[in-house]
Amino acid sequence: MGIKKALLAGMAAAVLLLAAACQGAPADAPSATATLTPSATSDTPTAVAPPPTPAIRPQDWAVVTEERPLHEAALSGSRADVEEALDQGADVNVTATVEIHTGQEVSGLTPLHLASALNDDPEVAMLLLDRGADIGTNDGFGYTPLHWAAGLNNNPEVVALLLDWGADIEAGIDGDWLTPHGITPLHLAAGHDNNLEVAALLLDRGADIESEDEDGSTPLHYAARFKASQEMVALLLDRGADIKARDDSGGTPLHHAAGFNHREWSNNDKEIAALLLDRGANIDAEDDDGNTPLHHAAGFNDKEMVALLLDRGADVAAENEDGNTPLHNAAAGPLSDKEVAALLLDRGADIQVKNDNGDTPCQLARTREEFRGTPVLGRLCAP
Repeated sequence: MGIKKALLAGMAAAVLLLAAACQGAPADAPSATATLTPSATSDTPTAVAPPPTPAIRPQDWAVVTEERPLHEAALSGSRADVEEALDQGADVNVTATVEIHTGQEVSGLTPLHLASALNDDPEVAMLLLDRGADIGTNDGFGYTPLHWAAGLNNNPEVVALLLDWGADIEAGIDGDWLTPHGITPLHLAAGHDNNLEVAALLLDRGADIESEDEDGSTPLHYAARFKASQEMVALLLDRGADIKARDDSGGTPLHHAAGFNHREWSNNDKEIAALLLDRGANIDAEDDDGNTPLHHAAGFNDKEMVALLLDRGADVAAENEDGNTPLHNAAAGPLSDKEVAALLLDRGADIQVKNDNGDTPCQLARTREEFRGTPVLGRLCAP
């Protein structure tokens, strides 16, 4: 895919990822979902990887809807409080809007959603199920209790309980225009380095390792894109995940690993890319628009990823369907950067190559504020 097209595709995937909201971003960090993160003040989400996991406390969540004592009890994690609310006639499947720890509101949450998301002790969820809780209820964003448990709780006991009670292991999120449909609990678990046990359990219980969301991304794509961990990627590969799997735009897991630079939240990108290469990923694989992983890394301002790919033999002169080389992308990509351009020049990138519009990297860089008046622009435009 083209670099701008890739950014939009990444947004659509990132905006959905439950745990990007569940894990919680810093207050001044770019939004990982348009609806669930504290910085979601813009109509345009930013494609980001999940941030490090903070200590998530039930008291950081608050029921917004009035008169929902069962939700309050479920948040407290107290089996006695939940039982008391049920004995007093509370509807076990009543829904509420809840403000989660990120400061955003999530509608359509049942007490079972909350118990599955936050409680380490499965007894609360067990009680709710015993009293008739609907295990397949979708919240306002299409998440089932199993999605919340897999994407946030990281407690295999809770996940196992839900599965034992008949939760659909292949349930796909019924998303909106920004949220890809078809994301399974395994997709969510795979996107986070701290969900290794849950991912293993889901696989042990029969989760489809090649399940695809509506954009064609598999759990391995998610682990690579959201910089989960080498261990998560290794687990999926060891269980048979296809390292050459293509999403609907032709992107491989290596494209996803190379495509987004979010080292402020994750330092795993190079390690994951290196592991994929060690396990046989094609370093010069082209997506449907002819972009290689190096095109993506260059366009997304990831100097360390660019260096890794070049060190491993990536073709610095590769041209995509529009005739753009990685240097063109570094000069005019959505996150163009003079340091990346300088690195490509140091590694032999040709400044004379024209794309299909007749533009050289020099001509593109002249349109970008970050290049103006810099020595790199002089190198790009050398006679």
